Amino acid sequence: MAHAYTPEEEKIVAFFKKIRIVGTPEKVRTRIQEIAMRSQADEVMIATHAYDPAARIRSYELVAQAFGLPQL
Repeated sequence: MAHAYTPEEEKIVAFFKKIRIVGTPEKVRTRIQEIAMRSQADEVMIATHAYDPAARIRSYELVAQAFGLPQL
């Protein structure tokens, strides 16, 4: 938290804050669908940046559930 960001690092952080999707599973699904439709994407890649592996897996499970995908 005490890291002094360079101007370049601040731009990178601002960019990633702008493109992140955070919220309930339903809000995340809606936002993913909006972006995919607007960009005419035929696939979406999801990366969860959580330190705890269990939390990361749980976030993927929630996204899968929101899209009605089968659970593994």
